[in-house]
Amino acid sequence: MNDTGIVDSPSADYWKILAETRRQALEKALEENERLYTEVGELKMKVEELEEERSKYEELAERAEYLADTLKVSCRSLVNLSVRVVWARSTDQTILHLHR
Repeated sequence: MNDTGIVDSPSADYWKILAETRRQALEKALEENERLYTEVGELKMKVEELEEERSKYEELAERAEYLADTLKVSCRSLVNLSVRVVWARSTDQTILHLHR
């Protein structure tokens, strides 16, 4: 403030310090942005890998489910066959007619 009560303009040093402080803040923000950009790229690649892996596991699960269903049917058929054989033996039948 000068003698008339009016605030003087800031000095050149003030502007230099302010400019340097803002430059450092911008540099820090740029470094953070670059780091985040790289991290986002890496995460996108990881997501793609995981989606491919999930797809493979879904296909494997479908195959396993089909196999389980097939085994259930086969087991039921074997149980039915065993029951018929036991029944046939218990009734002294010598000829078996097996039906599917």
